[in-house]
Amino acid sequence: AFQRIEWAHRAKFGAEVVQLWLAQRLEWLGAFILFMSGVSIIISKDTVGAGFAGLALAFALNVTINLNVSVKLATQLEAQMNAVERVMEYSVLPIEDGLVETKTSRKVSPGELEEGKDTFIAENWPTAGKIEFRYVYLRYREDLNPALKNA
Repeated sequence: AFQRIEWAHRAKFGAEVVQLWLAQRLEWLGAFILFMSGVSIIISKDTVGAGFAGLALAFALNVTINLNVSVKLATQLEAQMNAVERVMEYSVLPIEDGLVETKTSRKVSPGELEEGKDTFIAENWPTAGKIEFRYVYLRYREDLNPALKNA
């Protein structure tokens, strides 16, 4: 039983490791920026006022948070655009042969349907913004019995 759980969580574990690796690198980058800001303030202590130095250090502290949030938002945007990309790709797929009747669409009554026989759909389908399945036969492979029969 534990082998199945372990196998199922391999991808999740990999994703977590990558997120921790990236977070660690961003933390180190933020610490380096804060360190360099502090060194710059110390070097120029005669020309930089205390208020400006405090403001610079406060902004440098926020760099790490801003880096983490920016990376998170960028990855979320990429994931959401991936969904849009899929819809665009599927919308231009060619229609399969034998499934479109070009002149008129005929309505099929339940008695006319036969198992394994293609039915025709309209060229401008879908027109109503909804999809309704009637009298559907579905099988996973040719040699198997239908999983959905007249559903």
